[in-house]
Amino acid sequence: MQMTQINRLGKILFFMGAILAIAAAAKMPNAGGQYPDTLPFFIFAFLVSIVGNIIWHSSEKKLILNQLEQQKSDESAHPIKLLEKAYKSIALLQEQFKELTPEKCMERIDAISSQDIHPFVDKRRALGDLLGQQKAAEILLEVAYGERMINRTWSAISDGHREEAQFALSESVKSFSQATKLSDKYATDLS
Repeated sequence: MQMTQINRLGKILFFMGAILAIAAAAKMPNAGGQYPDTLPFFIFAFLVSIVGNIIWHSSEKKLILNQLEQQKSDESAHPIKLLEKAYKSIALLQEQFKELTPEKCMERIDAISSQDIHPFVDKRRALGDLLGQQKAAEILLEVAYGERMINRTWSAISDGHREEAQFALSESVKSFSQATKLSDKYATDLS
């Protein structure tokens, strides 16, 4: 049985068990009785729901681990590699900033956003699966600020405020640098 079928089976067992358990628990006890005559049915349905939940979550975890293994072999899909690529692109833009015309600078920012930042953001769940939610959240906070600053850079340069654009770009580089350092540290902790 394929992993997605096992996952689907777990979900069906969980929800059907939960619905049946609720239905069995809703019946009132007979006159003078402490429990309804549907108690064995309730217990059975409740256990089916628990088994379904276990199957569902264990198969979900296996699916995630399989995806992470595939991402390890595919450098272009690995969230940490995507973050490093985004950082390098933004740092290179900062180095070349003074030589670029406003139009070229805006084109480069558009390219960095679409080719480097957005692919990383699309992999944020994989980052959480890889590092854990708390560590991923720290990295994503830095990336969010860095992305905001790169957008502010674009806005400032389009309005002709080159000094403000340069400041926002330096803030973006700092933020992406910090995010990269955190991801390297947390990835090393996994090894």
